[in-house]
Amino acid sequence: MAPVPGLLVAGFGAFSALWATNITSPYDPMSLAISLKHGVVAVGGRDCPDNSENSLFYYDAQKGKSAGPSVTGLSQIALAVDAETLVVAGMGWNKLKGTTFLGGPGNFHQTEQVSPSMETPVGISNDGKLSAFLYEPNPDEAHLNNRTGTLQLVEDSGKVTFTHKVAGQGAFDPQLVTVAAHKRGDVYTIGALFGSVNAIVDYNYEKKSGKVVWSEKDAVGGGSIALNGDGTLFALTSNDGLQVDVYARSTEKGARVAFTKISTLTPPKSGMGVMNPLTLAMSQGTSESPTLAVVWGDQDGTTVILRTHVINGSAVDQVWESSQVCQGGGSFNYVLPRGLSVTAKGELVVLGSWGCTEDSGSMMIFKGKHGDGKPIYSATFPGQVWAVDARVSDEGTEAYVAAGSWKSQSGSSPSQTSMFRASALF
Repeated sequence: MAPVPGLLVAGFGAFSALWATNITSPYDPMSLAISLKHGVVAVGGRDCPDNSENSLFYYDAQKGKSAGPSVTGLSQIALAVDAETLVVAGMGWNKLKGTTFLGGPGNFHQTEQVSPSMETPVGISNDGKLSAFLYEPNPDEAHLNNRTGTLQLVEDSGKVTFTHKVAGQGAFDPQLVTVAAHKRGDVYTIGALFGSVNAIVDYNYEKKSGKVVWSEKDAVGGGSIALNGDGTLFALTSNDGLQVDVYARSTEKGARVAFTKISTLTPPKSGMGVMNPLTLAMSQGTSESPTLAVVWGDQDGTTVILRTHVINGSAVDQVWESSQVCQGGGSFNYVLPRGLSVTAKGELVVLGSWGCTEDSGSMMIFKGKHGDGKPIYSATFPGQVWAVDARVSDEGTEAYVAAGSWKSQSGSSPSQTSMFRASALF
């Protein structure tokens, strides 16, 4: 279906479709990222649901044409958007062989008898100096209900400099990892959901040392976590997946705890039963008032609610809310962790969902911290939306949004990446 025409909003140019390109069969876009500095969109593809072939593709951000040779072995990727050269970290799963390939800066590569974390298994800092990988050793029969999650940090030299394992997690799989875009002094901050345990790690790049500075158990596993740009704030699902807690780094010298809870976000009342937080995203700039986006969904897949907040000191203030309610469309509407993106300064929030009707994914673009919850652009796609990314140019003159979509069946067609652009007059 054709995109819905963009809405011209005061102080903001209208979005329009720039290009769409099909991904080479049999690959489906599992992840994607835009680098305006290098003028490319990196797309990680895998042959779902067989999950045995992985490949990374590069496309010209302006024209959608191939921007270089593909890289075999990677499908879940993270891109260092500010690095001087094009730097990617990624993982590729071969379900048939029971192996996972890890690749990153400094010619780092290894193949292990492990499985990547369920949702987002890799993260990287904006400068490409530090990559994070989260995976699970393939459990034998005796350990199906005693899982282990492993976090591995790799520097741009290609050396593994920190490993943290969490064992005894029952039947819970590791879920996702994220790296703060920027370091504070010499320290990068990493957030990881190991399954039944959530943790924040501080890694000192100069000293080559890491430390778990915050951790808590989660009775139900799963969930989502988001960091702000320098790792001084984070938000994560909690209370058995029923709420979102927001934490701030302690500033007092000699504080007994590294982070203190400053707010709890409770579910919206939709009239559709229990709402659970599906995914979170936070602006990655250095603003003292970052933008936090939270997607809530019901258990029937009929209602998705997006709320946007601004964090000011210890206050977490809701700015707007937008609801997507499906009326008997025959589809389970859902938003994956990579289906939500917030630009670095919170100018835009982009939501990509599976959609209300069979094989008709949806993408909506909103103004972020200065918005009102009304989409300024929307589009539908054949198949479901699995990943989105949004970037604003350093000059603040243009905004770009990319979406990856495909049908969740073998040999789906089309499997595509689409790009949208607007003049950004924030």
